[in-house]
Amino acid sequence: MDTNQDPTIFEAYKPLRNGIRKLELADSLAVIRAYMSNLQFNQDIPSDCEVHPDYYAKGAAWVAEFHLETICREVVLHAKEFGRAEDTLKDWKTLARTVNRLKNLEELIAARYRSSDLLMQELHRMAHRQFPWQAFRPNAVNITRYHMIYGHPPLAEIIKTATGLLPEELFLFGMALLGVFMNTFAQDYPAVIQIPGLSSEGLDRFLGHFSRNLPELKGLLQAEHQMNERFAYAYHSLRAFPLIRMKFQGKDHLVCPIPTLLFWRFTAGVYYEIFSQPGFENAFGEAFQWYVGQVLENGTTKEKTRIYPECEYRVGRDTKRTVDWIVDQGNAALFVEAKTKRLRFEARVEIVQQDILSIELDKLAAMIVQVYKSIRDYRDGKYPNYPFDPQRKIYPMVVTLEDWFLMGPKMVNEVKDDVSRRMEKEEIPLEYLKEMPFSVCSTHEFEQAVQVMDQVGILTVMQGKVDDSRQEWTLSAFLRDAFREYARNSRFLFQKEFDAIGIKTIGGWVRNEV
Repeated sequence: MDTNQDPTIFEAYKPLRNGIRKLELADSLAVIRAYMSNLQFNQDIPSDCEVHPDYYAKGAAWVAEFHLETICREVVLHAKEFGRAEDTLKDWKTLARTVNRLKNLEELIAARYRSSDLLMQELHRMAHRQFPWQAFRPNAVNITRYHMIYGHPPLAEIIKTATGLLPEELFLFGMALLGVFMNTFAQDYPAVIQIPGLSSEGLDRFLGHFSRNLPELKGLLQAEHQMNERFAYAYHSLRAFPLIRMKFQGKDHLVCPIPTLLFWRFTAGVYYEIFSQPGFENAFGEAFQWYVGQVLENGTTKEKTRIYPECEYRVGRDTKRTVDWIVDQGNAALFVEAKTKRLRFEARVEIVQQDILSIELDKLAAMIVQVYKSIRDYRDGKYPNYPFDPQRKIYPMVVTLEDWFLMGPKMVNEVKDDVSRRMEKEEIPLEYLKEMPFSVCSTHEFEQAVQVMDQVGILTVMQGKVDDSRQEWTLSAFLRDAFREYARNSRFLFQKEFDAIGIKTIGGWVRNEV
């Protein structure tokens, strides 16, 4: 039997599929875009859509972005491209019925795989499906982060080689199109370019990477479709090609039913265009390490905090490097290692083959042990720029570009076990784990944490975070709980850099939210 097709799940899927077959394609995609723009950008839903009177009070509790994403995939696959439709998602009852059928299907699938052993893994994949819609919205903070990283000269050259576009062009095309599709469903294609510095040839290069015509996209989605526990979690090509070239009102148009997927694609998603290029790994790592340094420079008070960049030192014949960054406040210091390694997509969504996630967590453990190896040299007096002080508390921290959502007892303990095993192999004292407990956080958490630590101190923040009762929390959850006011008052660290991009000239809708 095809492991991608579970007969029981397929039978439960039919009501959703059959209902979508009664819908018209363009009409349905336009409604999906309208609700997505409302949820993500607070745009008004068009007056020709019937909206339940309680919707604006309950919003995503009724119609969530991650549900709309799955419905969008099904609409592309099954809605009528031509001919008269029996139903429309503009009718609230039809939209609610479609969402409820999807929820019923997902509940049936969850029930078939529900067990105490899989509970934490299920919560982990739910986090990867749901949290990014809130944590990685299109805003000035997320735009500027990737613009700065991709603009780092060696990486910028790799992006130009892979895409035919400079990072500046990539972002301006992306933001221009994002601004268009926040406010309208369809754009004439070929489009007329009226933005200085951007050309029709450049747009064609952009679309070559981020769009497909409707028949091509349907074929990709059909090949990826899974009727099993991955139904709502499997990779789908709308993530790679959020722009669809299709007929609308008898003419060629470009449509983007989920604008946020476009944003994700030309920011974090550029990784998939460049990861196989020669020199990519070193260029990407150097760019991210530099960016973390910029966060420290802009997020700390110089009189209170000293920042030490990576430097070389020798042990015998071997040339080594310190950790990427040391953040020192006298009585305590962060030993920061910046890592671009992302969690494989399969590990984010798998629930049956648990070894896939375990392999990735062991890779994370290797990164953590790398910091402890360097700390051992620091304690042995090998660091040329930072002498050992036995009174100073050290907090190892791995900062990842993207979220791993390391939380809950199962995942945290598995990483701890992997770290312990690797430390024993490297003959690193296990006492380090108690004396200097490690932390893992994403960049957006780090940007906030640096500012909170600047106000209340590394020692206060990190000692609270590594406490046994909170080791299983994400850093952002801990900051919201223990330092709510300081976290809430975190500022955007790179306003000047954002202003210099020039995005405001093509749309003033971008919010400077942190």
